[in-house]
Amino acid sequence: MATLTQITFLYPYAFLLFILYFICELFCKQKINTVYFSNLKMLKTATQKQISIIKILKYLILFFIVLSLSNPIIKNELKLENSEGYEISLILDASGSMHEDDRFNITKKIVSEFIKVRETDRLALSVFADFGFTAVPLTYDKQSLLSILQYIKIGVAGIRETALYEALYLSSDLFKQSSSKNKIAILLTDGLNTVESIPLKVALAKAKKYGIKVYTIGVGQKNDYNTKVLQNISKQTGGKFYETSNPKELKSIYDDINTLEKSKIKTSKYTHKEYFYQYPLFIAFVLVFILLAMSKNIKRINLIFLTFTLVSIAISLYRPTIEGEVLKTSQNNLKLLVAFDISKSMSATDIYPSRLKFSQNKFNHMLDLFQSEKIGVLGFSNQSYLIAPITNDYKALNFLINRINLDTINKKGSNIMEALKSTNKLLKSLDKETIPKALIIFTDGTEKREFKDEIKYANLHNITLFIYGIGTQKGGILYTKKDILKDKNGDIVITRLNENIKSLAEQTNGKYLKYSLNNDDIKQFVTAIQTKFNNTNITNNQIKNNKELFFIPLILSFIFFLLFTFGIKGVKS
Repeated sequence: MATLTQITFLYPYAFLLFILYFICELFCKQKINTVYFSNLKMLKTATQKQISIIKILKYLILFFIVLSLSNPIIKNELKLENSEGYEISLILDASGSMHEDDRFNITKKIVSEFIKVRETDRLALSVFADFGFTAVPLTYDKQSLLSILQYIKIGVAGIRETALYEALYLSSDLFKQSSSKNKIAILLTDGLNTVESIPLKVALAKAKKYGIKVYTIGVGQKNDYNTKVLQNISKQTGGKFYETSNPKELKSIYDDINTLEKSKIKTSKYTHKEYFYQYPLFIAFVLVFILLAMSKNIKRINLIFLTFTLVSIAISLYRPTIEGEVLKTSQNNLKLLVAFDISKSMSATDIYPSRLKFSQNKFNHMLDLFQSEKIGVLGFSNQSYLIAPITNDYKALNFLINRINLDTINKKGSNIMEALKSTNKLLKSLDKETIPKALIIFTDGTEKREFKDEIKYANLHNITLFIYGIGTQKGGILYTKKDILKDKNGDIVITRLNENIKSLAEQTNGKYLKYSLNNDDIKQFVTAIQTKFNNTNITNNQIKNNKELFFIPLILSFIFFLLFTFGIKGVKS
């Protein structure tokens, strides 16, 4: 709420009109003819009271008109900040050992606070264990980054190994197209590199090639991680090495890095003005109306000037403007989730090049058909994972989806209920459970024969399911890293499309599609979603760039009031 201390005057020089007024009162008095009465004393007594009231009203009207002309306003300044372009990659160890001392959860909380203070920087998030992967590419969208960090759990990249060098190498790739002068990586680990996919020299060469300064942090006992390696990485890239046995001390480490790499911010300001001239002007309008009602014995010309004063004030209160360009904007409020089945069966090649690759291609085609809808992406097997936060940055979505690789994910089983629960949690309104939710699932149907529980949950939480079934009735063979996958009896494992999944879509008022080489099939999903949801999820806005003209009749009202005032001495006989 506005306070008196916030009010400033856009035209403070208007107060000089008081001086002009009193000068005119002294030297611009109107000359009038003298009229003699037989009882002048009685006349003065009769009119003295009315003259005193008129004089008070005159000064009050003058005060409020001039106050309005000074244009009292409240300025709301919007700061537009431009930093020097810091880009920071956060690289977190998510291996099983990070369970110890609750290291991973403590680290996530501290990293979250670090993200919040880096307001003007682009940040990325990478995670590693058995393999390294990019969870979020470089982005200014801190809310999305914090959201996906919240959902990352130990096990998302395996739990047994530590692909430290691979993570550094992959994270460096994020800066390939960067033009920033300030590139930083903060690598946290509690273990030794145990995956030989990328040699240390190659990872270091990549970081140095793109000019990335790497800060390394060792957590745990000194024997848990290789101090020399972490020191070497930091030294060769111009960073700094930290170590601590207490995860809670990580906050001071991240605070120190924040201080060392403080963004230099250039600030420009945009000022929005909130006008308050109409309040004193309305008081002036009321007072002029009262004065007009009392002024029965003044000259006709003065009465006209006072009437014009009242009309001018009324016009100014109406707030005349010249209409500028009307900017029409529309905002699509629809949010939906896409869930990818990332179980082992999606590596089958009965659909070329594989079921997962085929679904990734369909997803990319689907992005071309959407317009401004906000989309989030889940992966699910025996549990669900947030792959991409809800965003309309389709380039980032394309980047993240194309990096899903089942060769590094060894998950058995598909639990659609987990995907439904995650959907409800991510799309649930703060106070309205009845808001419709859309979920698109790319799956081979899982191994279940019926989906009664999933249908019940989806209908209870208003989730409409659009299911794209990928697979053939003939089925596909699954492979281990070395050989064909076989069951306990030694028989080859063949996975087939389970079309029982169709009931899940039909009984939640959604749609089911079976895989097709025709690119137009996925358009049916997009059309159905846009038809069903977009009509009630589009907000139209209009912004008018008008030019204010209220000061023109306001100036006229002051002039007419001067003319009236200097003729007020002319009392009729």
